[in-house]
Amino acid sequence: MLKNRHLIVSIAIFIVLIAATMIQSMANKQEQDISQLSLFGSASSTLEQVERFDLEIEGTNGDRVDMKFHSQAKDKDDSLFRKRINNEETRLIGEQAEVEINNLVKKLPHPAQTKPLAFVEKLLEELGIPQEEVREFELKMRLSSGQRVEIELDVDLNARDDDDDDDD
Repeated sequence: MLKNRHLIVSIAIFIVLIAATMIQSMANKQEQDISQLSLFGSASSTLEQVERFDLEIEGTNGDRVDMKFHSQAKDKDDSLFRKRINNEETRLIGEQAEVEINNLVKKLPHPAQTKPLAFVEKLLEELGIPQEEVREFELKMRLSSGQRVEIELDVDLNARDDDDDDDD
């Protein structure tokens, strides 16, 4: 009888250990899934999730922003951060540029989970550029997950409709 009791206790302990291992494994998987969903806008966001980031903004008053980052670049000096706002220019290359671009990326919502215009608004807000002063906006981004994001805006308030084949 005593042997049976030890056997039952041993089996119960074994089952509890297996259950605990399975629960821990599921919790780790869930944490991993959550971290993959929130590539942007969290403290853990970095350029590690971005393979390519090309941003060009041209303002109506001569302001300009150029940012380039490619994770596969042979030369780290290929990274560029140039921002000219109100005749004050900041120009960085290499690791310094990557730090500034990374700081921006951390503050942005995930582009695939955000409406494009909301994403653009947040990006302009972070750069300190009023929306009404944007003439051209072009963003090309490729994430390590393979997702590609391309947003291009041309604002011309003086445009005339010269296209004869439209039904406007």
